[in-house]
Amino acid sequence: MKDLLAPYNYTLELPVLWGHMDSMGHVNNTVYFRYMESARLEYILRFEPERFGAGMILGSTSCKFVFPLTYPDTITVGAKIVKLEKYKAHMEQIIVSHTHQRVASVGTAVLVGYDYETLAKAPLPESVRQIMIELDDPEIID
Repeated sequence: MKDLLAPYNYTLELPVLWGHMDSMGHVNNTVYFRYMESARLEYILRFEPERFGAGMILGSTSCKFVFPLTYPDTITVGAKIVKLEKYKAHMEQIIVSHTHQRVASVGTAVLVGYDYETLAKAPLPESVRQIMIELDDPEIID
């Protein structure tokens, strides 16, 4: 499992709960998005976005379902920035099952710089970009 998560400098471990499953006996597809959302939020909170006067919002997200998760299990969600633009950070995410020692899903998210005062797209703060560059060494496109 360490090999699967090795490319990710940020990981979050979460339990699979009984209530996450649907009538088909596996974790509902919407819950995978919640797992990725939890890791994405924890990743972003490390930057203390309130000190920048601007933040990031989710521009888009996707998920490829590879293996069905079931209760009981524990998962680890990996997250990393793979591409950085002036206004956007492209994140790659992975969900790995501890029970099965395999990838359950892979996903993407595009985080867009946002100014909550003007309610408009804004450049990502340079300090946030620097942290992302130091953590993940993404491709930079400006």
